[in-house]
Amino acid sequence: MALISVLFYTVYNHPLPFCLIHSNGLTIVDRLFLFIATIFFSISSVLILKNNNIGNLIFRRLYAYGLGLIAVGFFGISIQNILGDPINRVGCITLYLGAIYMLMALVSSIRSEGKWMLPWEQDIYETGTQYQQMVETVNEGIMMANTYGIVTFVNNKMVEMLGYSKDELLGTDALFLLEKNQHNIMNKKVENREKGLSESYELKFIRKDGKELWTLVSASPIYDSKGVHTNNLAMYMDITERKAIEEKLLFQADIL
Repeated sequence: MALISVLFYTVYNHPLPFCLIHSNGLTIVDRLFLFIATIFFSISSVLILKNNNIGNLIFRRLYAYGLGLIAVGFFGISIQNILGDPINRVGCITLYLGAIYMLMALVSSIRSEGKWMLPWEQDIYETGTQYQQMVETVNEGIMMANTYGIVTFVNNKMVEMLGYSKDELLGTDALFLLEKNQHNIMNKKVENREKGLSESYELKFIRKDGKELWTLVSASPIYDSKGVHTNNLAMYMDITERKAIEEKLLFQADIL
């Protein structure tokens, strides 16, 4: 909306774009409009960068950086009468860079849908799509966290099991999802991942609605192409009902 308003104002009020108008060619209204546009573009840049629902990460970053650069350009053009005409040239260059970033974001968004790809890239994309479908349709929850314990991926089943949305889970410290007495267990298991060990164990989560969620975990370390440990991947099977039956049997055994 901010971009459309700037284009509309420029076309109907000036024969040239703002970046080509010298300091004596801008009115007070023009400068006020540029200041307002600077604020809107800056806010939009921050909001888009933080909103996980808008496109993929590459698109968000490129588009947000583009809006940010355009905001800087508008600000430079608006104060050219104070710092001299060279700042107008800087503002002009910054506007062009912002436009290039936004164009790159658009291309990135189109390519993320499998278009505008070379044949070998298309094969990789289709393989990745099939893998994504497989991950999202399994009956086990899947969660990946980096070496600092921050959640970087969850599949739909894990979202269903925990009761949180994907946006709420991504970027969260995995420890906060567990019952407090499970933290020491989790820390020891993370140490085992750092040693390159894979293992299975039981772990208890607390769902968003406050209910307990017992899981059987199969966890493994993940390495990048250079052999550096970057993430921990785990599959979770819901065993809450089984644990409830076990506790009931133990209770009955204690009574007997």
